[in-house]
Amino acid sequence: MRVGGNRRPALSQEIRVHMFLREVRQFADEESGVTSIEYALLSSLIAVVCTVTVAAVGGNVGNLYTSVCRAVTTAIAGAPAC
Repeated sequence: MRVGGNRRPALSQEIRVHMFLREVRQFADEESGVTSIEYALLSSLIAVVCTVTVAAVGGNVGNLYTSVCRAVTTAIAGAPAC
């Protein structure tokens, strides 16, 4: 009887290497990681495009609002200033 109960015998170096390589192959064959990376890259690209668009158009929208506000203020007597 062994001390320590049901213990597995030590695996040989060759078996451990074989098991490691099998795990690496399974990991490489999985496509779920690749898909999530693609989605992350796509969402990052969309975020960059949105940021650039808002930065480019934001000033123009502010200028347009100010122009419309001034036109309304001059057209209507007693309207509050912009």
